[in-house]
Amino acid sequence: MRDFDNFTNIIDKIVTREEFSTVAKKAMFSVDTTPDEISLILSSYEVLDLFDINLLNDLINNLYEQHKLIALVDAIVSLVPKIFEQIQDSINGLIIELVISDCGCKRLLGRKLFDTLKPTVEDMRILSLDEDSQARFVVSLTQDYGEAEHRGSHLCHVFNSNSAAVRAFLVKVIIDYTLNYFGFFKVF
Repeated sequence: MRDFDNFTNIIDKIVTREEFSTVAKKAMFSVDTTPDEISLILSSYEVLDLFDINLLNDLINNLYEQHKLIALVDAIVSLVPKIFEQIQDSINGLIIELVISDCGCKRLLGRKLFDTLKPTVEDMRILSLDEDSQARFVVSLTQDYGEAEHRGSHLCHVFNSNSAAVRAFLVKVIIDYTLNYFGFFKVF
């Protein structure tokens, strides 16, 4: 029997939390479970209590390795606000990790989480990152045209970087960004 089928069968039965947790995690991480089935699992309120930042990070990495992450970006973005209380202390670190990732679908997920959760400049601690990570953060946030108002405050904060190279790079990127954003970004 497939792991997803075991999960759907166990939902109607009275089982211990540990049994449910084992079956749910096995189904989410299974190669045989389709993105639609994983999305169904993630939308199940019974699963929400299982999540902590480590499980979320492991799930994202597993989905990436199985080439399923891009199909589940929206499902994960919908999940995170529901489990925010359980992960609020470490979600900003995960968002930064995703935003500056080498993997395009992880960057997309990171930007969508960034736009959805709207972390403050102080919470993100971008200036504590190394020079390369600050530059990658700037590039990633300007890779698409998401929420310019929110992203803009974080980008402008990078002008306070100790690195002259990052500040110079930021000027070039922001010029291109404002030209492509029809001047909306100039409000900052």
